[in-house]
Amino acid sequence: MPPHTAAVTIEKGDPEDAVRTIVNSSREGTYDRIPEPFRERLLRNAPELKALVQSNNMYPSIERGAVRKIEVPTLLLSGENSPSSQKLIDAELERLLPEKGRQRVIIHGVDHGMWFQQPEACRKAVLEFLRGK
Repeated sequence: MPPHTAAVTIEKGDPEDAVRTIVNSSREGTYDRIPEPFRERLLRNAPELKALVQSNNMYPSIERGAVRKIEVPTLLLSGENSPSSQKLIDAELERLLPEKGRQRVIIHGVDHGMWFQQPEACRKAVLEFLRGK
């Protein structure tokens, strides 16, 4: 399996370019639209990003029985145009999480960068969830 493009970029010693590569993977130009304070936070997390993209197991298995036992309210928030891998994960979590307390919200017209593309819709969904609506 060839290395992830961001892993190659990190190996070249440019963490910002690696972060840009990952952020832009679902829609070109997304990185440049991210507010500067959040971009700085992403760059501070570059060591974790490096470990993730260089991992042989970016998506480790979790015990499905453990997910079924979660007893706290859970919000599944995602973008309508999120990558298919994310949609598969969301569908499986929705299937496994107990129905009581579980809420599924899909923000329309956005991808996995929904907090940058529709911050007010995301904020509203989270606040309504926290208020129990």
